[in-house]
Amino acid sequence: MDKYSLIKVFKKQSIILLGLVFLFLYPVTIYFNIRDEINYKKNVFNKISHIFFTEITKEIDNNLSMAKKIILENPPQEILNSIKEVGAFGGYSVIKDKELFNYSFENNKVILKKVFLPIAIREVLRKINFDGNFVIVSFKKEVICSDEKNIEKINFKNIKLINKNIIKLNGKYYYVRFNDSTYSVYPIYILLDLNLNLINYILKSSVQWMAVIIIIFLISFWIDKRYYIKIQNSIEEFSVAVEEIGNKILKGEKTDYTISNTNIKEIDDIGRTLDIMFKNNIEYIEKNKNLIQEIIVLLGNISEFRDEITGNHIIRVGKIAEIIASKIFEDKKIVREYYYAAQMHDIGKIGIPDNILLKPDKLNKKEYEQMKEHTKIGYRILKKIDDDFLI
Repeated sequence: MDKYSLIKVFKKQSIILLGLVFLFLYPVTIYFNIRDEINYKKNVFNKISHIFFTEITKEIDNNLSMAKKIILENPPQEILNSIKEVGAFGGYSVIKDKELFNYSFENNKVILKKVFLPIAIREVLRKINFDGNFVIVSFKKEVICSDEKNIEKINFKNIKLINKNIIKLNGKYYYVRFNDSTYSVYPIYILLDLNLNLINYILKSSVQWMAVIIIIFLISFWIDKRYYIKIQNSIEEFSVAVEEIGNKILKGEKTDYTISNTNIKEIDDIGRTLDIMFKNNIEYIEKNKNLIQEIIVLLGNISEFRDEITGNHIIRVGKIAEIIASKIFEDKKIVREYYYAAQMHDIGKIGIPDNILLKPDKLNKKEYEQMKEHTKIGYRILKKIDDDFLI
């Protein structure tokens, strides 16, 4: 049996199909990995931003309580209206040039207090132990504080959400959230770097797929090897048995046989076809055998009509040859062949002239030598017939 081959297990079509499945599902796997990672980080950053806004409000309030008061004698009407709108929320705040300007009423006068936001923001980030990249932007999309380089050159007014709470800056993706708390008066956006690295996700997906492919390969290999070898053994046993049956039938040695089933549809179909061919061949061989036997008897009897011998003499010689052969050979077929072969011992006499063959007196030396030629004549007659037995 040939050695087990991977090529026989994984045909070209199977490899192509596996490749197409991989090409289709691989990008899908990357997409879902990224989506799951984004959703996870959005949930985490949502909690971080909530803590940040809570803490930054406390920090700003604390700084405002200690900040110097500036009394505005003639505040703009816009500020007055804004202070009235916020009412009990502690005043109206705007951010300019990284400073928070807080306006409030005190003794019917407008009081202004200032807080430098970058110091307060970094203090809060330190407290909550946030070590990622961030950008803090005012309500008017002006950068207040950031650890990103060249971030201030970006026009935030043209930035659009590419997904809920996600924007793209400088090739990076940020989770963004506005301080929209009901109790907050400090208009700030916080942008937290999602740290989405496409190469990492490709590598991660590759590892996942390699693991899946290896598992599929090993399972398929084990299943295919198990059944392939079983099928291969069945086919080999079938081939050997059929070849043996065919050879024996051709030699006339076996007319009783059984072609076993392999439980492989295609092979069993071949077996049924061979069975029909064998039966037809057996029938032909039997007919041919009978015909040959009749020819042998006929050839043996030809000499009877030219010689003063009887048919009984021919049969007696055949019987004697059969008896002698039975003592030498165990194969009954061979013994039977000697019975028929012996009956043709005088077939060559048809080539001997009548004056010698039918001479009543004793043959002289020359005539006797010519009489012995009947053996060679018989050989020349029979050798022209292409048959295993006659050969």
